[in-house]
Amino acid sequence: NIPTNTKDFIGNKDVVISFKEWIKAIKDNKSFKHTVCFLTGSVGTGKSILAKIALQEEGFEVFSFLSTGLRMKNERELLYQTISFRNVLAIINKKKSFRKAVIIDDYENMGLAKQEVFRKIKKIIKNKSNGIPIIFIGNKYFKSKKPLMGVSIYLRLEPRSNDDIKLIL
Repeated sequence: NIPTNTKDFIGNKDVVISFKEWIKAIKDNKSFKHTVCFLTGSVGTGKSILAKIALQEEGFEVFSFLSTGLRMKNERELLYQTISFRNVLAIINKKKSFRKAVIIDDYENMGLAKQEVFRKIKKIIKNKSNGIPIIFIGNKYFKSKKPLMGVSIYLRLEPRSNDDIKLIL
């Protein structure tokens, strides 16, 4: 069964609690410094589901994008030409963006666009007076996320235990 709330999410309870605390801090205007979260873990750990249900529990409208929509074909292609990236920026840039959240799934496959996406998002975050949770979901920890250092947190879902798998089945 697919969980519909974080209480039903099986496994990684510490990560679930940390993730929810991070979302709540943004919602309650307590944290504008770290509005980006890198949520990683092996295939099947529930990263996308956790992100969506935790944000919805706190009343956020969730906008999800696959990284393939942000991928550039070559170095000359401008990232701004991609419809998905323009949509991401439009959501983040809105003055009345309270209660909106952005999920970019499979972020490690953005290819050439990755660093430009990170730099542009950091620039926008620094100029915003309200927080919008931005979650990058991926299977692996991406080491060269330097442009988002200082504005991001990193959480990793570990593979589920045999007991957790039995509960799911």
